[in-house]
Amino acid sequence: LAAMEGEVDTKINDIDTAKWPGAGRAKGFKTDSRCYNIALAAAAKAGGLKGMGMAVDMFDTMSEPGSVSDNTLTVGPEKNLVSYNTMINMLAKNRRKQDAFTIFYSMQQAGVKPDKISY
Repeated sequence: LAAMEGEVDTKINDIDTAKWPGAGRAKGFKTDSRCYNIALAAAAKAGGLKGMGMAVDMFDTMSEPGSVSDNTLTVGPEKNLVSYNTMINMLAKNRRKQDAFTIFYSMQQAGVKPDKISY
C-alpha cells in the first residue's frame, strides 16, 4: 500500500519497497477500500503475531463508515463489510474471541449489517 500511495523510503522487514508506477495522490492513483482489503487479507493470512499486528495496524488506519469525505486525503479508505469480516475471521482463528466480538459490535455500531460470513 505504501508503494501504491507513492510513499518513498518505505521498508518492510528491512527491504525497500518499490514505487508503484504512476502512484501517489498527486499522480491520480488513489488506493481504495478494495486495495486495503486485499492487503488486510494477505496480512491476516500470513498468520502469527506479526501478520496479525500488520492487519490490526492496517484496519486501524481505515476510516469508520460514513466518515470520509471526498476532500479528505489524510485518512484511509472506509472500512466495509469485507474489512470487518476479515478481522473477525482472523481474530477467531487466532483464538482472540473477545477481540472478534469487539470488532463485530463496532461493525454493528458503524451501521454495517453482518452477513452469514460475519457469524
